[in-house]
Amino acid sequence: MQIGGRFRIAAATLAAFCETMLGDLASTILIEEAATTLHMSRATPMRLFQRETGLSFGRRRQARMLKALTLPAEGRSVLDVALDCGYDSPSAFSAMFRRSLGRSPRDYFQSATLPGQTSQGLD
Repeated sequence: MQIGGRFRIAAATLAAFCETMLGDLASTILIEEAATTLHMSRATPMRLFQRETGLSFGRRRQARMLKALTLPAEGRSVLDVALDCGYDSPSAFSAMFRRSLGRSPRDYFQSATLPGQTSQGLD
């Protein structure tokens, strides 16, 4: 009975951790830190994070980029987007954006605007 109770506590803690990681994409926690915090081996939170979220722990960067794609449409500046998504600077964000999508944020969003519209928040 006690083992089941410990498992439920660990599962609840891990579920809360996964929710936090996806909700706070600016978090820079390393898997080693997560494992220590959760009192698990390094492999366990990696495996369980993927099971809970459908993403590998390292794929959080993709989640950051997906979030970053929505923010300029809300009129957010590159600085705001970079900081909200956990990058240290707009240039770090722009470099990752270019590596991921093949062009700068400005070029990407200017090509996505309709004729007569302006790309807000990218200057």
